[in-house]
Parts: sequence; structure tokens; C-alpha cells
Amino acid sequence: MAPPGRSFAESQVTFARVPAPHWGHTLDLDSTIFVRYGTQEGSRKGYNPKKRGHPSHHQLLAFLAEAKMVLHVWLRSGTTGTGRGVVAFLKEALALLPQGHHLDAIRAVSGFCHNELLWFLERLEIPYALAGRFTSSVQKLLVSQVKEWRPFGPGLDVAETTYQALGWPFHDDWF
Repeated sequence: MAPPGRSFAESQVTFARVPAPHWGHTLDLDSTIFVRYGTQEGSRKGYNPKKRGHPSHHQLLAFLAEAKMVLHVWLRSGTTGTGRGVVAFLKEALALLPQGHHLDAIRAVSGFCHNELLWFLERLEIPYALAGRFTSSVQKLLVSQVKEWRPFGPGLDVAETTYQALGWPFHDDWF
């Protein structure tokens, strides 16, 4: 999607001027809800935390963190779940990276924490960090296994442990 007043080709020229960091880019995946008023095409009543009952669009966004640029956007119906179609979206985003640019890491919010994406990320062999859902089994794990917490900010502590998700064959998942 090109910025207003620019063609897609012009936006690619602008992106090509962004220097490629030698370590690679960090790609951030996120989603957002846009409330709609009226009858915009594709807007539906779905999850809408700010204006319950109003139609909305649920966008997927891919940002290049270091360049502070939006790489890719999908405008979806408000009834669409966060993780739906994320692998296809990520494939499209990767195809949009200009020659000479590569990814060093991928980060995503917990709404994308689905097996389909995790399998795809494992095959890419690019380091990734996904926020996990704080389910009751994860809470029990933290209480029973984590003994050493380290402070890293006012009122914030961090700890490390491993977690083997049900049905997940990889053994190197860290929390």
C-alpha cells in the first residue's frame, strides 16, 4: 500500500534509499482495530474494545523496526481473528524486502502465537520472539519451576525457563 499521493513504485524508491543494516532488520508484526462509522466496504461488527457494537476493520501490520517504516499492511474485516492468514501475510512481507535487505529477527504479539506461524518461523531459521499467552499452564510452570528472578527495572523482574508446548516437537522454547 503506497502512502497517499505516491504510487507503489515511488514508495519502493523511497524504501530503496533506506540503508540496509549489516546485521539485518527486525520485523515487527502487529494488528490493530479501526472503528468505522457508516458502511465502509469490508467493515463488520467483531471484536472492538473501544466501541463495542460498531463495525470495524482489523488490520495486520509489518514494520521494519530500525527503519521505522511500514513494510506491509492487510485491511481485513473486523470479524477476522488476529492470527488468521498471518503466514500468507508474512510471506508477502518477506517478498517486499528489496534486494540487499534481510531480516535478523521477527517479533510478534501474542495474537500471532499459533502453531502454523511457529512452524513457518522454525523453517525460516530467523530468530523470533513471540509474546505467549499467559495461560494457567504457563502460570503453574512459572510458580513451580522458576526460583531465581532478577530485577531489571522499577517493579519489573525477569526469569528464564523452558516450556514444551503440547504437540510441539521443538525443545528450545524459552520464556
